[in-house]
Amino acid sequence: HGLNEASALLLIAENFSSLGRAGAWRELATRRLGQFMQDVVDGDGVEVENSPYYHFYVLTAAQQIADWAKRHGVGLPPHFSAKTASMTRYATYITQPDGFVPLLAASVQLNVRKYEPDLYSQIGAQDPAFEYIRTGGQKGTMPPSSARAVIFPISGQVALRSGFDAAMFG
Repeated sequence: HGLNEASALLLIAENFSSLGRAGAWRELATRRLGQFMQDVVDGDGVEVENSPYYHFYVLTAAQQIADWAKRHGVGLPPHFSAKTASMTRYATYITQPDGFVPLLAASVQLNVRKYEPDLYSQIGAQDPAFEYIRTGGQKGTMPPSSARAVIFPISGQVALRSGFDAAMFG
C-alpha cells in the first residue's frame, strides 16, 4: 500500500503545485517511491512476498506510475524504472501455459492474458519474451529452450517448463 500512498502524494504535489508544501510533498513522495521499490523488489526482480499475484500487482502499479510520470514529465528516482523493468523476467517465466499465475503464497487467481491488456502489451513491446508468454505464442519472441529452467536464487524460486512451443498454449 506504500506504493499507492506515495504515488497519491506525488499526484497531489504535481496537480496542486502552487500550494506551499507541494515541493516537500514531491520530495517525500519520490523518496518513498524509490525506497519502496528498493525494499519490495529483490535483486532477481521478484517481489519479496514471493507471491506471483502480488508480483503482478506491484508490477502493474509501478508501470502505471512510470507511464504517468513519463507522460507528464514528472521525475522519478533513477532506479524506479529499472526495478520495474527487472520484474518482467519473473513475470515471463512464472506465468503458466494457460496464462494463469501459480497459486503460491498469498496468490489469488490471475490470468495474465486477461488482466490489464493495454498495459501488459506495452510491457510486451519492451520485452518480446514476455509478449510471447502473454499472448500464448501469438506475438513476441519464443524464449530460448535454455530458459525451460529459470532460477531466481535470491527469492529461492525456480520456474520449470516443458517448453515454449505455441502448441502447448492450447
